[in-house]
Amino acid sequence: MREYSKFETAIANIPYVAMILMGVVTIAYAHAFSAYGLAGAVSYLAYGVVGAFWIM
Repeated sequence: MREYSKFETAIANIPYVAMILMGVVTIAYAHAFSAYGLAGAVSYLAYGVVGAFWIM
């Protein structure tokens, strides 16, 4: 089995990072950057980070 370099891994994860960041912005923007919107955005970001580590 081939081992991937850190650079190759980072490049492969760009779409996932973009998806999470777009979700964060969408949630915050949809709630007009209110406290609830920002809390939801931070929660979604945490969900994405935990999901990334879970899969690794």
